[in-house]
Amino acid sequence: MAKTANRRKPMLPERAQPEPCPEPSDREKSAIQDSKERLKNRRPRVSLKLAQKEGAGSTLEIRPRHSDGEGWGARIRDAFGTASLDFAESELGKIANALAPRNGSISQETANALLAVIDGARPRDEVEAMLVGQMAVTHAFALHLMGRAKRVEEIQQFDSAGNMAVKLLRTFTGQIEALAKLRRGGEQTVRVEHVHVYRGGQAVVGNVTAAGQPGGGGGEGNGGQPQATEHPRAIAFAPGSPVWSTDAERKSVPVSGREGKASLPDARRRKG
Repeated sequence: MAKTANRRKPMLPERAQPEPCPEPSDREKSAIQDSKERLKNRRPRVSLKLAQKEGAGSTLEIRPRHSDGEGWGARIRDAFGTASLDFAESELGKIANALAPRNGSISQETANALLAVIDGARPRDEVEAMLVGQMAVTHAFALHLMGRAKRVEEIQQFDSAGNMAVKLLRTFTGQIEALAKLRRGGEQTVRVEHVHVYRGGQAVVGNVTAAGQPGGGGGEGNGGQPQATEHPRAIAFAPGSPVWSTDAERKSVPVSGREGKASLPDARRRKG
């Protein structure tokens, strides 16, 4: 009989024990305490729970995460700036459908992240809620395309994904400006940072309105010319400052000391 070789079982490496984390430093402890205090004053965001509907295939149902369904519905309506629960659920469904993967449905974490964005923006009406929802989708698509541009290996795919990401980021900036314009009522605010007034000049800071004719014309007696001295907005010279004027009279050039007429001497010539 052939002798069977003694086979030893391979020695498995022992799992390294994770090193214990060090204690936070004093500065880190102070920062942690500051963050906790700020979180106490921060308004909690509304969230939801996605559940599978019975006998409805892959359809998901939106449910509250606590027992107070009426209070949760009020928070959902307030998050979308509306009194209609149908509008809030419809907008949330459209946003979730836009961000859902190709062969699946949106996750509960993604849905709650969208709700946090909308609730944090605090839209005042349905128009602002729709704009904030578009901003959330634009931001998500832009980051997705930037990640795709990083992973591709062909220049054409990189250019396609990168250019579309840049367009979406510009669109996101325009959406922020549109939201700000809606909230200030379409008015444009001009803020003066620095005003330089030199000696002899006057500056007017604030809203300046001209009385009289519409369009800036004034009803002054001088015809609204700002260079006239009686105009209220005319620039006046400070007392004692030099002003351009005509030259003072000067003495005439003195004449020669000899009086009368005298003949001029002949020119000197070389004698031949």
